[in-house]
Amino acid sequence: MARNIDAIRHQFCDPQVTPIIEGTLIRPAMYTIGGSIPEVAAFLEGYFSGAHVKVSEASAIVTEWQDYVEFIGAEFGSTNWNDVFRSVTARYASDDDGFDWLLTKYLQFKSKSA
Repeated sequence: MARNIDAIRHQFCDPQVTPIIEGTLIRPAMYTIGGSIPEVAAFLEGYFSGAHVKVSEASAIVTEWQDYVEFIGAEFGSTNWNDVFRSVTARYASDDDGFDWLLTKYLQFKSKSA
């Protein structure tokens, strides 16, 4: 099944602005070799961990990542990024379906925090 990214995005936000989390969920193979959910999760966790260590001004985006993981983790009973994304992988038969769910949840998260 083809992903309907535009339909998902238009429900929640201006499609002209693409934060790193959203961009990675939309085009995972652009940021990782295989574009799988575990690769994307590790990439984002590493990106935000590095931002936290190197750039004090990055605290808002690091907090956003942590809050998003907590938001989706509530559905799985965990706030550990590794556990949460393993649970997403186990729930969905395909990465595309998992990414669609993750993107929908991210956009819901963003609309609630706006």
